Amino acid sequence: MNKNPALSPINIENNNASPYQSRALTLFKQTGLPVLTQEQWRQTKNMAVFNLDLPQAEQFYLDCMAETFMQPLESCRLVCVNGYFCPHLSDEMPDGVSFISLSDAVSSQDSSLEWIGGIHAPYPQGYKHLNAVMCRDGVILKIEKNTHIQRPIQVIFKNVTADSAVYSRCLVVLEQGANATVMVRHDNLYNTHENHVTECYLAQDSDLTMIKTIMDTVTYHHIGTVSAALDKNANMNLAYYITGGDYCRYETNIYLNGHHANANIGSAVLTSDKNTCEHISTVIHTIPECTSSQMFQSLCDADGKITVQSKTIVMRDAQKTDAKQMLRGFLMHENAHIFAKPELEIYADDVKCSHGSTIGQLDKDALYYMRARGMDYATAKSLLTHSLVEQALAVIKNDDITDILLNHFADKIKNSRVFE
Repeated sequence: MNKNPALSPINIENNNASPYQSRALTLFKQTGLPVLTQEQWRQTKNMAVFNLDLPQAEQFYLDCMAETFMQPLESCRLVCVNGYFCPHLSDEMPDGVSFISLSDAVSSQDSSLEWIGGIHAPYPQGYKHLNAVMCRDGVILKIEKNTHIQRPIQVIFKNVTADSAVYSRCLVVLEQGANATVMVRHDNLYNTHENHVTECYLAQDSDLTMIKTIMDTVTYHHIGTVSAALDKNANMNLAYYITGGDYCRYETNIYLNGHHANANIGSAVLTSDKNTCEHISTVIHTIPECTSSQMFQSLCDADGKITVQSKTIVMRDAQKTDAKQMLRGFLMHENAHIFAKPELEIYADDVKCSHGSTIGQLDKDALYYMRARGMDYATAKSLLTHSLVEQALAVIKNDDITDILLNHFADKIKNSRVFE
């Protein structure tokens, strides 16, 4: 277990902050924590500040790596427990992958620290700066030039201490021509507050498939950020799969900074009871001839609430942009709530941009058609919702991962209140 104190909370008087932490602290003082008057937070449920007391590294449980539904996946694993990297629970990385824990990078002044905090959203992100200030440890991955990693890399953030606050971080850098699939999992056994940041840098001709998952946790509060910068001909497929958490919020900010860069986002969310999920997504086209797509499939049951704000920004020089957005919400209960807001902010005049939003119930005609052919009500609804999730997860270019997630969703939906 990594007990390196290099990333302990900043003590201003002793000036023990790393350079990126000092920058983040300055920004955090400027922006502060969010307020409801900010557009990106108007629909939020919970404005409470996370408890700043960090869990002790020694508070490990022997069952911290209990079996999960992802167990059959053949992959390489990097594991953080309670925010600390755990080498004895992690695998060796394959050739062509450079790895260092964040605390070791700070201690050795590794050059990879220059990448941290370099991507800023076009709106204040107080929680992201707070993460940089408070984070003690994390994972830094670099896929070397022209390396194609066949096995997925799982980065697992396991929180096993009740009523704790965890600040975790993941940095992924793909050099020119690199290709990899990275799955970032958040597994929680108890009520936990987590503030997580993932940053991705894709060099020319690189290709990254990233999957973010949060499942099977009811009493869990999560605020997460995914930021990415893509160079020429780079491609990023980003999938979200969220079926748990009392309150989950993800902010996505992707910059297309090189010609013919492409980003695809697919999000599948299922909430029930009084759970809330919020997703704020922004794709910024800065260069001509780039493409992007955003697909959000939201299924809301019982007293759940889902908010999706999706925006495409096309800068003045970004001619020949091709961008698409589609936000779909499915109300599975009369008390369910879904808020969807697609936006286009276009400063160029030679572009092809589209956006759409639909909110409603499942197709009654399709349900009737299935039941008329002998299916029971639960099976018919399960098949319809299964296809919706499959559409969102189509951005994943790994059949094994897709099948595992779809099977998990099938089990989840059959046990939900949708069929009462």
